[in-house]
Amino acid sequence: MQMLNIMLNMRILILLLFLLTKVARAEPPSLPVLPATIPAMLGRPAGVVNTQILAKATTTLLRTFDDLLKDPVRYDAQAIRECGLFPEGRLYPFAIPALGYANLALSGNANKTYCILQMRKLIDLMLPYVAQNVSAPNGRLEEIRSYGKHGTWLSTLNLVLTCYAMLSDDGRYEDIHATVSRVLYDALQEANGGPISSYPTYTWNFDTIMALASLWYYKNPSFAAGSRTLLRQHLAWREQHAKHEPTGLTESFRGEMPRGCDVSMQICLLAQMDYAYTKNMYSKYIQSHWVDLGFAAGFSEWPRGSVVPIAADVDSGPVLFGIGATATGIGVGAAIAMHDEMRLQRLVSELPLVPMAIGMLKQVGLASPPMAWFQGLSALNDRYITGFLYGDCMMLYALTWTPYSTTHPIGVLSVAGHPPQGVGSPDP
Repeated sequence: MQMLNIMLNMRILILLLFLLTKVARAEPPSLPVLPATIPAMLGRPAGVVNTQILAKATTTLLRTFDDLLKDPVRYDAQAIRECGLFPEGRLYPFAIPALGYANLALSGNANKTYCILQMRKLIDLMLPYVAQNVSAPNGRLEEIRSYGKHGTWLSTLNLVLTCYAMLSDDGRYEDIHATVSRVLYDALQEANGGPISSYPTYTWNFDTIMALASLWYYKNPSFAAGSRTLLRQHLAWREQHAKHEPTGLTESFRGEMPRGCDVSMQICLLAQMDYAYTKNMYSKYIQSHWVDLGFAAGFSEWPRGSVVPIAADVDSGPVLFGIGATATGIGVGAAIAMHDEMRLQRLVSELPLVPMAIGMLKQVGLASPPMAWFQGLSALNDRYITGFLYGDCMMLYALTWTPYSTTHPIGVLSVAGHPPQGVGSPDP
């Protein structure tokens, strides 16, 4: 198996070098010109970060999801077919794009009314799966009385509903939102600073951060205020009981090293609540997980130099030369949140290579099972900019990351530009 991995990495290295040579010799790509009214990325002069590449990638993702969501029933079936084998394959293909649409509306980069409609489609598809997975009485989430150790499903849903409520006062999901917020709040209080369970049998510390973020911006003032105390308690618990001493980061779950797929997303969410804490956490993340090989850069799935228990799994995505696909994809959002222009520019500059890499991988026979990270899953599909639907869901959220509050230290970002005609406007 080790020899197979070495041979695979050598083939991909040759492929990457070929791609870099091709890009270097090619004419500059024709990219959309952002309107002059779009503020410069992160308040800096245009050109520090290539916002045109961000705009093009975001527009491509929006076109994909706008097209898929024209027929929600069809998207439902496609999402389950293509993502159903992932642990959250019946949750994230609906929740994460909904958070992406919320980002676009909150930042002013897309039509607010349209984003609300798209979120509504995704929420309506997601609700039955959440109710089923948490065993809601009579299939009604309004009737649950505890979180039942289903932190992943309920905290993810609740963050989406919180974002929806920030954009719309139609009250469509108010009863569900109030109930889920209450059971999560009660669970966090009972945990007394510790993490809530992700599932009845195991716990990722990330889901506690998701739950706290969902309450932090909830319109109920008692929950919102209480979440401040709960966050302080939880951060203290992390430092005392879950610190990974070699890196200074928090274990992803009990006894587990900090994983890039987990830390990148935690940074995106914690930045919405405690920017100073997150900035310190991000500095440690860079020291332990940032990899720059010259021909490629990104965040590693495991701390550099560590003995890893597995090479890659469905959480990490492909791991090549130590760089994790999920850690790096979500890491774009983390870099935006942390105002890290240097790394953001490095990651953004790699985006145009991804479709070319997918095409080349297909040509040389590396885009289909039985690749380790695609076993039992669909082959790479060049319809998606990441090669598969699950990845595009994550990238839509990462590329559009924006503060939920205008008092955020770096303000409201505007990186994607207003989508061109036909994207981000209601269906005719």
